[in-house]
Parts: sequence; structure tokens; C-alpha cells
Amino acid sequence: MKYLRILAAALAVFLGVTLTGCSSRPAATYAPAAYGQNGQCYYLDDPYEAQQLLAAGLCPAGWVPAPMPLSWEEMYFSYYDSPAYYSRYVLVSHRTVYISHETAFHTTYASQISAASKSATYKGSNGKTVTGTTSKMKFSTGTGSTSKAGGGSLRGGSTGKTGTSKTGTTTKTTVKSGGSLRGGSRR
Repeated sequence: MKYLRILAAALAVFLGVTLTGCSSRPAATYAPAAYGQNGQCYYLDDPYEAQQLLAAGLCPAGWVPAPMPLSWEEMYFSYYDSPAYYSRYVLVSHRTVYISHETAFHTTYASQISAASKSATYKGSNGKTVTGTTSKMKFSTGTGSTSKAGGGSLRGGSTGKTGTSKTGTTTKTTVKSGGSLRGGSRR
């Protein structure tokens, strides 16, 4: 009988620790529900981005790299402007230009981004699908990772937090923007 009480006490301690551990799960991270459509895997600046998305299984096999339509970039701007995307799918040698173009794009299309982002569909690491973008949304790389890469931009004000930029300096985030990654012919 004494052994049963000890076993019951040990089980209670184990369950208490286990249940406590479950209550501190990390917040869900999000990635677009799709990275293209109609057999096209979208990229912003370089077909390399689409090749990486295809290699990661985020675009179906057989889809071809295609320049991202303006409406798609407006809808999913928060994700494409986040380190969750450009730190994984944009060549290191292109990131400075990429970030500069995204900053310029936001200036030019801020009102369209605001309206279109309400229709964006994201999949969460928690298995849920959400529509729209919020400033509190954290983005994942789309590979099932629960990366702590935050939503928004290192230059954007969507999170309002202080962070470390690509140059290693700490900055308060503020919104700046304007321009295109696709050569200015469309914008």
C-alpha cells in the first residue's frame, strides 16, 4: 500500500509538470496558404525564389516560376516583406535590393495593401486557417518551422517593436515605402 501512495504521488508530480509544460506553448506562426496559382509559382525579384519554394514543396511539382502579379503582392505584402520570406527564399546577395524595393512598394501601394491584405489566406502552425493580416501575426518560413521571425518588416511599423536590422544596428521600426521589384514597367 505504501508503494501505491508513492507511485500515486510520483504520478501526480509528473502530471503536474506535464500539464504545466503544455500551457506554455509558443504562439502560432503563419505562412500563405498558397505561393502561386494556376500552375505558376510566384517570385518577386528573381526566379531563384520560386525554385526555392518548389524545392521546399510549397508550390506543387510541375508548376513553373512566374513573376508575381501586383494584386498578389498587395494581398500578401506583410509576408513577403518579412524576414520569414526574404531570409529564406531571396539570395543573400539580393536581399539589400529586395528590402529596398519592398520599402518603396509599400509607400506607393499602402492603401491597396491595406485593402487587399484583408483577403489574404494564411495557414497557421496550429493547423488553423485565417483570413487577413494583423500586426500581431508571426510568420513562419512555410516549412513547418516555428521560427520566431516576426511579421512585418525590419523597416515597417507593423509590429511597433524595436529590432536588429540586417546591418546589425538596433532601430525602432517605422513605416517607409514605394517602388517595384519588377523593373518599374508596371508601376
